[in-house]
Amino acid sequence: RTGLAIIGVLLYLLLASRTQTSGPFSALQLRRFTSSGKATRAAISPDGKYVVHVLSDAGKQSLLVRQVTESNYVVIVPPADVIYRGLTFSRDGTHVYYIAQEQNHPKQKLFQVPVLGGTPRKILDDIDSPISLSPDNRQIAFVRRYRGQSKDALLIANVDGSQERELAVRQGPDFFLANGPAWSPDGRIIACPAGTNTGGRQMYVAEINVSDGKQKPLSAQRWSSVGRVAWFRINAGKSSGLIISATEQGSNLAQLWHL
Repeated sequence: RTGLAIIGVLLYLLLASRTQTSGPFSALQLRRFTSSGKATRAAISPDGKYVVHVLSDAGKQSLLVRQVTESNYVVIVPPADVIYRGLTFSRDGTHVYYIAQEQNHPKQKLFQVPVLGGTPRKILDDIDSPISLSPDNRQIAFVRRYRGQSKDALLIANVDGSQERELAVRQGPDFFLANGPAWSPDGRIIACPAGTNTGGRQMYVAEINVSDGKQKPLSAQRWSSVGRVAWFRINAGKSSGLIISATEQGSNLAQLWHL
């Protein structure tokens, strides 16, 4: 339910950013999108027309898509004894990427399915975060954790899973969070939740240069947790920053932040 509330906020911001000149939260409105009580993770298509979400029922999960302006759902992935997460639309809105984890199996797999249903296609066998697509829709970025090696890596691959390579690595006290990177609209950097255990556990958003893999914090802000991040995309491929779900030190309540 929390995930769907955030989706509602992001949908509002997507539409409001095209018409408002004042702050994005100046006239915020929310409405219920589902009423089953069984909806969990969700994502909005880039054009704001479709929402895909996970439905959990009787120990099984499925993926459903619905047009924002309609009330009927399409089941694009039928119920199965798996956990679905990391829902992401392609840049052109024609496909949905999702991560599937089988029961009692540590490694997760990335799949792609047409937005209105079809045969899912496996893209990757070992992935630990939602993906982010490059602006040209040709590459994906994701986090992989090397269990037992004290190593996390941000990787880039083609959209079919081929030619994957490590762009940036964090080891020892430094780590990447598996909540999902975000490729900037101009294609130059990837924002990724990260953290360190040096001087106490602290988390922030790191900026990784796509051309050389160099890393640096995007701001001096430190949180106790950071969720998935997303770029505001406005005209001419430019962005006004990131929206972040994060929790302040000493709190257990997540907030939405504009960075």
